[in-house]
Amino acid sequence: MLYSSLRVKIDNKYGKGAFKVKNNNLFVTIHILIPVITMFVLAYTSFAIEDDLLATGLILNSLMIYFPVIFLVQGIVCALLRANVFMSLGISTLAFIVVLIVWLNSSAIIYIFVYLVIGFIGFVVTRWIQGRLSPKI
Repeated sequence: MLYSSLRVKIDNKYGKGAFKVKNNNLFVTIHILIPVITMFVLAYTSFAIEDDLLATGLILNSLMIYFPVIFLVQGIVCALLRANVFMSLGISTLAFIVVLIVWLNSSAIIYIFVYLVIGFIGFVVTRWIQGRLSPKI
């Protein structure tokens, strides 16, 4: 009896056969953990490589390309999931600070502000596009 009433509600509210995830805590957790793990793996890998030229290239590519793209994508996904942008970008910023303390030096502090701006740009632009594409009632 409970199943049939639940099924009727799903059929009536979301359309026949449609399924909407109301509790997206798993997706929010995944979208926060993947950038943190990626930053740690990139930093560890770049400093574990014994070839100095390759390690320097990976460090510079990480600072100039990979980390900004990680923050941009995280801002976009945060807007799509309607998650708390301050929490998700804050946790990634803390992860970058740990990378900075463990593997980099204090000259990379300026990148914190750049990465945060890039993450917020991804969030704001995605929310703006969502607002423009949503049907007006």
